[in-house]
Amino acid sequence: MSKKKIIKYLESNCGIKLELQVYDVKKPSKYCLFIHGLSHCAEHFDLLIKEINDENILCFSLSLRSHGKSYTNYNYNTIEDYVNDLKCAVNYIFNNYKQIAFLIGHSLGTLIIQEYIYKYNKKIPGIVLLAPLGITYSQMFLFHKNLPYNMYKLMIYILLKINTDKLINDKYIVKQLFFNEFSDDNIINDCIKILKHERLSSYSMFFLNKNIIKYNFPIYMISGKYDVLMSPSYVDKIYKDYKIKGNNVYHIILENSGHNLMLDNDYKLLSKYINEYVYLN
Repeated sequence: MSKKKIIKYLESNCGIKLELQVYDVKKPSKYCLFIHGLSHCAEHFDLLIKEINDENILCFSLSLRSHGKSYTNYNYNTIEDYVNDLKCAVNYIFNNYKQIAFLIGHSLGTLIIQEYIYKYNKKIPGIVLLAPLGITYSQMFLFHKNLPYNMYKLMIYILLKINTDKLINDKYIVKQLFFNEFSDDNIINDCIKILKHERLSSYSMFFLNKNIIKYNFPIYMISGKYDVLMSPSYVDKIYKDYKIKGNNVYHIILENSGHNLMLDNDYKLLSKYINEYVYLN
């Protein structure tokens, strides 16, 4: 069964136009909304969504502001902006289909999902976190267990400042993290422009998984064995943060995959896990 793709444009706060790709099916009973990571767009999930060959699963893929065909905001974007974009898409699905969608995020998209649920909507039926990001409490405790809140904030700011400054000035690192050896230089340069446009170090406390709550559904975390940005051992720390809150969480490791390669090379396997998860809940 082939899914017909329809492009819609939504209006987020401040009149920002957002691209929403709708993969239409005839008899939807399950709804999934996909949220991409930094420097990507709705199209990034195309292979994966087309592989979810189920006439009952209606899929949506959102391009956050300044990504894909969404409006480019020439001011710095904040995490709150991205959370509002996700809120806009969730509301669109509910208003038009009377359903609350499963949320499936990749990389930075996993943190946007977490913040959205914490702030606005705890009735989401389920989440799948692909290559999840986050600085964990357990990492901070390696330094000192009783540091004041502001000290945590300062330490995370410094950590992000060092890492992001290094990232946006080194094409090799960008290529290694986000692309593969065959990637075109123009694509890599565009990614670097986006990275420079984002003030990642200003996200500081957002990257700390402080807003993890107890969810009423199981959670799938999927990481790639060869992910150089978020290795499986690192994702295990995030997994433990979720477990501490009493969550029923599963960490699945793809044996031959990396951070972005999982969407390019392992979409068939991911589609299997997403199908399984949607019908589990």
